[in-house]
Amino acid sequence: MHTKVYDKVRFTHEGDYSGNVHIVHDVGLTNPVSSATIPVSALVAFVADVVRQHKMKKLEDASAEELFGLKGV
Repeated sequence: MHTKVYDKVRFTHEGDYSGNVHIVHDVGLTNPVSSATIPVSALVAFVADVVRQHKMKKLEDASAEELFGLKGV
C-alpha cells in the first residue's frame, strides 16, 4: 500500500492504482473528519471530468490565434 497526502487529505492505494483508494480528511485532530473507500476507477473518472471542464473553458475563451496555435493558450 502507498500513501500520499495533499492538503490534509490522505490517499492510501495500491502501487499500481488498482482496486480501491481509501481517502481520509484530517484537520489536525486525533480523529479524522471524514473518510471514504472508493474504486480508483471512479476517482479517475471524476478527475477526468474536472480536467475536461477546465480544458473546455480554455478552448471556449481562446482567441482565433490561440486556437490555431499562433499564440500560446
